[in-house]
Amino acid sequence: MRARDISPSSVPEELGTHTQYSLSVGEVSIDSERIRGIGGVTEQPLLQMIAEDELERQLEYEVLATWGHKDKVNDVAEITRQTPIRENEKILLCLHGGAYTMGSSLSHRSTLIRICEATRLRAFVVNYRLAPKHPFPSQLHDALIFHTFLLNQGFRPQDIILVGDSAGGHLSINLTILLRHIETTLPRALILVSPLVGLDLEGDSLQTNKDFDYLYPYPIESPTSPLRLFYKPGHKYSEQYKKEMTEDPILSPRNAELAGFPPTLIQSGGKEIFVDHICLFYDKLVSENSDRTQYMVNQIYDDMVHVFHRFFFRPESKQAFDAISVFLDSLEP
Repeated sequence: MRARDISPSSVPEELGTHTQYSLSVGEVSIDSERIRGIGGVTEQPLLQMIAEDELERQLEYEVLATWGHKDKVNDVAEITRQTPIRENEKILLCLHGGAYTMGSSLSHRSTLIRICEATRLRAFVVNYRLAPKHPFPSQLHDALIFHTFLLNQGFRPQDIILVGDSAGGHLSINLTILLRHIETTLPRALILVSPLVGLDLEGDSLQTNKDFDYLYPYPIESPTSPLRLFYKPGHKYSEQYKKEMTEDPILSPRNAELAGFPPTLIQSGGKEIFVDHICLFYDKLVSENSDRTQYMVNQIYDDMVHVFHRFFFRPESKQAFDAISVFLDSLEP
């Protein structure tokens, strides 16, 4: 278990299984020239990370699969292998939440296996580096490495579905923006669960829901704000620092160009502090993809809190998992 990890969860034996792997980042080639031009506060740190990365560094990941998925393969070594188990296999690339400072494939197993069960798809969950030891954009760098690794393994980019909760949702949006910039075929879809949609937190729900949600809306001016552990940890607060956090199109994607985004399903709780901010992001997403609004869906579950999917005893949890399956089934083949 990684330092500062959330308590590990298990895969119920009746649902499926998992296998842990690691890859050497030196085996995955990233063309830094294609990164150039993305601009903002991302470009130079990301280029530096690519240039200075240790070739022997290991990036851990996990493959989750259910017994009853579409392929009906019941051999553990087969259903959790690192390559496609059939031609044009569709998979979930999962980016876990945890405020970029905690969490892993272990902490999210019990949630992600239920998404696997609902969608009948396998999940590939990467353990990206955590802040504050590894500040932004380390997480985006690792997500790009893992996406490239999956392509090298034989998966088609149009068969990859990005799934991210909370900070993982933020990272999923960022990865999509980066993939579009480097002119890679975009993912089949995005599934964003209570996503952090930017560091430019806005909306009445930050205050009206703070007595209901288990998250607290620390302002970025506060040195205890988790957001400041992610971007330039230990940096003294200033107006310039705030401007970078709230206006950069990667840190705060509401300032990014969202036209041409893949089909996107957003799920959030009506009592979570981020719900108004999520709706503002959704409005921009729809306005910039007006020709395909049927593939941009925002679902708000009444009286639910942040990432309520983890409360398996609630009927809304299963409803949300089932809705993910319905959304993916509605997409064109």
